[in-house]
Amino acid sequence: MDARCENALNHPVAEIMARFHLRLPPPWPNVTEFRPTDRAVVVAPDGAHMLRWGLKVEWDNAPLINARVETVRDKPTFRRLLGNRLLVPASAWWEWDAAKVKMRLTPSDGRILSFAGLRDGDTFVILTGVATPDIAPVHDRMPLLVDERWLHGGAPQVVETPITAVVDQPPPRQPDLFG
Repeated sequence: MDARCENALNHPVAEIMARFHLRLPPPWPNVTEFRPTDRAVVVAPDGAHMLRWGLKVEWDNAPLINARVETVRDKPTFRRLLGNRLLVPASAWWEWDAAKVKMRLTPSDGRILSFAGLRDGDTFVILTGVATPDIAPVHDRMPLLVDERWLHGGAPQVVETPITAVVDQPPPRQPDLFG
């Protein structure tokens, strides 16, 4: 999974609160896209928080942003965090295909996604798994999509959500002179 996600700000706050059983609205940032080292809204068992994406480790200057669900129990860095589960609400994430074309991956039905994550103090990582058949042509990994049961220590309940990949067209750098 590449390092860019879209928070769920394009959904009504009431919908987000109901989906994640929140009593208070989350502390939304004023940007919709978040990248490694940015602060993002996460949902923990005790409510919504703003945490920094990426764990600092002593052996690398770059933060660890993802953890493979297949090996998370085997790696000491992540094994100690298994009791600190969280959800990362999102509307989409981006990948670059083999031709370096930026693709926006979003649920076909427009629902709010929740990525499985692990917390370490004021930072977090997103768990990834093998890509589903609809994502595999773009990338071999994807965020682990789970429901709220993930927060309470059970085995991840993977959510099967059809994902649509579309070419992400950046906005024009210059205004349209004729439109």
